[in-house]
Order: sequence, then C-alpha cells, then structure tokens
Amino acid sequence: MTGICGLAVRPGGLAEGVAAMLDALADYGAAARRRRLDFVVLGAVASEGAAPLAEAGGLCIAADARLDDPAQLHEALGLDPRDGEIADAALILHAYLRWGPACVERLYGDFAFVVWDAPRRRLFCARDALGARPFYYALDARRFAFATALESVLAAPGVGAELDELRVSAHLASPWRSFRRRTFFREALRLAPGHSLTVEAGRLRPVRQRRWWRPENLPTARGGTAEEHGEELLGEIDRAVRVRLGGGPVGVELSGGLDSSTVAVLAARELRRRGLAPPPAFTGLPPPPKPMPPEYVEGYGRVRLVAEQEGLRLFHHRLAPGDMLRQLSEDWCLPSAGVGYPAPLAAGEGVRVLLSGVGGDECVSNTGAGHDFSLLLGGRWPSLLAHLRMQGRRPSREIPKMLAGLLHPKLGPGSRFWRLLREGRLWSAGERSYLRNRWLIDPQFARRAPPMASVAPRPLSVRRRQLHRLRLGHLSERMEGEIARGARCGLEFRYPLLDRRLVEFALGRPPEAFCGPPTRLLMRVAVSGLLPKEVCWSEDKSDPAVQESQDEAFALEMPALRRAVLAPEAPLTRAGYVDVPRLLDRLGDVEGFRRRPRPRAMLTALAFLDFQPPPAS
Repeated sequence: MTGICGLAVRPGGLAEGVAAMLDALADYGAAARRRRLDFVVLGAVASEGAAPLAEAGGLCIAADARLDDPAQLHEALGLDPRDGEIADAALILHAYLRWGPACVERLYGDFAFVVWDAPRRRLFCARDALGARPFYYALDARRFAFATALESVLAAPGVGAELDELRVSAHLASPWRSFRRRTFFREALRLAPGHSLTVEAGRLRPVRQRRWWRPENLPTARGGTAEEHGEELLGEIDRAVRVRLGGGPVGVELSGGLDSSTVAVLAARELRRRGLAPPPAFTGLPPPPKPMPPEYVEGYGRVRLVAEQEGLRLFHHRLAPGDMLRQLSEDWCLPSAGVGYPAPLAAGEGVRVLLSGVGGDECVSNTGAGHDFSLLLGGRWPSLLAHLRMQGRRPSREIPKMLAGLLHPKLGPGSRFWRLLREGRLWSAGERSYLRNRWLIDPQFARRAPPMASVAPRPLSVRRRQLHRLRLGHLSERMEGEIARGARCGLEFRYPLLDRRLVEFALGRPPEAFCGPPTRLLMRVAVSGLLPKEVCWSEDKSDPAVQESQDEAFALEMPALRRAVLAPEAPLTRAGYVDVPRLLDRLGDVEGFRRRPRPRAMLTALAFLDFQPPPAS
C-alpha cells in the first residue's frame, strides 16, 4: 500500500506543511519519504521495501501504482534488461520521459501519480481509467495540494474544511447520487477517473484538465457466436485476476452472485497452480441461523456451493453490539468512515490483498438494458418484437411503456409510474406524502439549498448505457471508501472486473451478446463451465438475510442512537442540515420500525451528523 501527497506554492514561496499531510497518511505504512524541489515538495508513505518516489532526467515522481504488465512496458521503453526489475513508479517516470503526458494511454493497471517536470516547471497529475486509485486536490492562487487520501488534502496549510452545500443537499435528498469531481468539502476536489491535470507552477492554475481515456471511440465487434464471445471474455477475466494476485496473502469477497463467484473461483484455481492454498472467502451474510427461513436458503446455498467446490474457508460477517453506533458516529463525509466489513475481518485472518467483484454489473456482466430502445429508434420493428418475445415480455404492454419513456425518463419501463398504475393507486395522497417526507433534510436548508441539476435520462443503447454507468461516479466513490478503510487495516482492495483491458473488451462486444434470456447472458455463457449451475443461472440477486440482520441490528441500537443525538458529547455543528426533531421521533419508534423497516433515511441523516457515541460504561 502507498499513499502520496504533495504541495506546490508560487515561485519564491516556501512549501511548508507537508509533515501534517504525511501524518494524515499514517495508515498507509511506517516509512515516510519526501523530496523538496525548489518550491515543490512530493511525499509518500508506504510499507518497507516500496519505492513510490523516483527521479530521472530532471523529473521527480510520486506514485501509488500497480501496473498490470511492467515487463511489456519495460520492453516498449527499450530499457536495458541488465538493469533488472524497475519499480512501478520509476517505470512510469521513464514512460513520461519517453512519451510525455500521452504516457497514460500506454499504462495498464491501477495508478495515481504526480510528476514534477522541472525543465517545463509544471506538475502533471493522472489517475487510472476506472478510478481504482483515489486522487484529491485543492488549488488556488497560493498553493496546489494533492494526495491519495482526502484527510491529507484537508491537512494542507490553508485548505478549509467548509462543507459544499450542493453536495450536502444532494446527499441528504438523494443519497444514491454521486459526483465525479465534488467532495463534501468546498475546497477539496477529486480528479475524475481517466483524467489528467496539468498545473503550471508559475501561475498555479490548471493549464489543462484532459479526459485521456475515451472508450466511446472503441470499435464494436461484428458477428461471432455467444460461445465464442464468452470464451474470449473468460480469458480476459482470468488474466485480470492473475495480474492482481501478488503483494501478499490474498482473500476474496464472496456474495454468491455471478461476479464475485467468478473472481473467487479463478483466484482459487490460479493460486493452486502456483502451489498456494486457496484464498479465504468473506461474505456479507451473517452466520447461518438455525432453523433457516425458506427465503434464506438460496442465498446461503449459492455461497456454500462455491466455497465447497473450490475448498474455500468461508467467513461470515457478524454485527457485534455497538458496531452500528460506532460506525455511524464517524464522519461519513470522509471516505474512510463507514461499514467495517470486510476489511477488518479479512485483515484479522492475515489477508493483505482482497479481490472484489465490484463493477461487473456496470459493464462486463451487463444485462443488455437499452437494446430494445435502440431497436425501436432504429425502426427495426421485427427485431424488436422478436427481442421482447424472447425475453418473455408482451410487446403490447412494453412498447407503450417505451414510447412513454422517450417522453420522460420517469415514465419508462420498470418505473414507479407503471407499478403504481398497476396497483391502482397512482400518486395517492399517501404516496405523495411518502415521496416528500422520506428524507430527513431540514426544511429551512431545503429552501435555501443550491438547486441540483436534473439527472440525465438513461442512454438508449447497450453501449451508451454501459458508458453512462461507468462515468456516473458511484464506482469511484465506492472504491475510494473501500481503499481508505482497507488502509486502516493494512489491506489493499483490488477490482479485477474493472481492469481496463477487460472493460474495453466488453464494450466492444455487439449488443446482442448481452441480451437474454436469461439476463447478463454473455457473462453466464462465459462462466457456464466454471461455476455451479445454481450460481451461474440464478437471476435472484436479493440477500434478505443481510438486509434483515442489518435492520435488526439497527433496531436494537435505535435507543442508544437517539440518546447520542439528543444529548451529544459536543454540539452538533451539522444539525442545521438535518431535520433533527423528526429524526428523533423516528428513532423513538422502535416497534413501528420493526413493523415497517425503512432505515435508509435515518442512516443517511445519522451518518452525516457529527455526534459522538457515549463513553463506554
């Protein structure tokens, strides 16, 4: 693991304050290093033996990087094989010396780095295509501060911690919304995935922020059977898993779904080929109850089948008393706050690298949604009718929904509108009240909050919808949180299904390859000989055991949470954003919550509030 940071001031100034930024990166290792270069300071914190800083040709780099195929890049650069193995940071610096800012297009892997280009007096910053490494910065006329941890940027001199009220209002009113560049803090921004940023030292302002990864320009393959596409896809996933297995003892997340199960099986088989034990598997399911309710059987069964097939030791997530209170009392405006699963559990078993199946739904194992709209708009009516019938959908019902969705995205197939119409309660008074009051945002703040831009309608083709979901920002926010929480435990998360080569391969498949039945057809064909058939062909993604265990844990801690908000150890500085009286009323109705659990609004408000848990008795 590596954390990098740095500070640049105007020429003639003195870059002081990097020590505090390095202290904020203490979770990333014990060895702190820094380089002072005129009015620029680069710093890094890493485990012993890592080399995150390098210098060559008047340039200096600070990099948090894991390259997929350093040997291939070594050869492309024409480096002398007698030089031996070169650290990833130094290899990126050689690539910059050779190709300049265009070097990022030749880098495959997970990275965030900054190059101080002394001859040109500029800083060049870049982040990998899918955002598997975080990068935050603050920039004004006086200084440019950057780091791979938000806390480090906030520790830089002159960077304020004032909240960004647009980001706050969006979070409290629509917690599922993500922002590619904004954080909760007005002065701290994130560099979006697949982007680079050039800062000219003399003026301390961006010369150019460039989107260097443009997957929309990839060609689309034509022809080929589902089996042929599936075989190629499996080979790409296998490669993506293999290149992420180094760096220490490996573990896997296992939900029993298609994506995590595929990663777990391929990792176990590759480790056995290397003469190593299969990885431990960590599931969000609580320990199996006895007797087991019928609705739990399928979820537990899928996890058990994969674990038994590959001989994986299975570890269940158990919420201990007080866990939810402690987690909700953390500052959730910082990525490092939040749910402890699975990082502490995995780290306690000696795991240092944890493979996740995050990101598969967005692209590689996509459902093929949007293909019906592209057939409709393209006037391919016979193909549309055959497509709908193949999926078991009645054209007489679906086509009117699609036409309505073209008029307004909230009227499209699967929307609340059609469900309520079918149930005969279209926008009743109770429904309107639910929509208005479900989020606990303070009424006065809601009236003065900055207006939010409307959510863009979903693109009307498979590929455009895949690209849209990759760019929304929710994936990078999730990875940033997991990476920060993993660093607290000495553990590194890796995401094989967000491998750049793999994603580009999937984006290049013809849209028909993804369309079932069943849904996620391409992925299912690819892994049909790899996974148990009950896992490969199951279309049930629900985990009632997880949700019900979390609801019960929350119900048990509602009185303690109410006391913490009602009589906090310190004043609640963020109470002006949350409807605290209504939140307290809901926290006081434990029985009502058990009858109809709706924790999301309360969790959102509690996670944002800055209360402290009462001292342990």
